[in-house]
Amino acid sequence: MAYGLWEVQGSFVIPGTRDKGTFGPIRVSAATKQAASKSLAPLLQEKFGREAQTLDRRAYRFGDSFALMHLSFREVVV
Repeated sequence: MAYGLWEVQGSFVIPGTRDKGTFGPIRVSAATKQAASKSLAPLLQEKFGREAQTLDRRAYRFGDSFALMHLSFREVVV
């Protein structure tokens, strides 16, 4: 299966808060946009999950499709 290189960036509202988060640009190697979004979920959780000001951390989980829905993807041609 061929892999593509995606440049991902954008801004969004952090789930469960009223705070704005800015992410990227970062390059991700994946076969599809969906796979790239899934691989970014743990990174988003690590970076923005700590900013949550509540005891219930599960409310601030970044799902596999979060990046796909809230960030812009651009295919990088090498």
